[in-house]
Amino acid sequence: MTDRSEPRPSEGETPVDEQSETVGDPYSDDDPPKRDARAPVTWALLIGLWLVLGVALVVLAVSVLV
Repeated sequence: MTDRSEPRPSEGETPVDEQSETVGDPYSDDDPPKRDARAPVTWALLIGLWLVLGVALVVLAVSVLV
């Protein structure tokens, strides 16, 4: 008996996994990621932000304890 609720694959197609949502082969990029000129600036800003937050936390802790 065949289940009529599931469509059958066309001739020449392979049956697809019922839980699969892909319609083709997965995309694969063989090129390594590239850094541009903004990367060092971004890192500097992020590190600066963490330093400012650390100093602010220390100042807050000292002001609460005093």
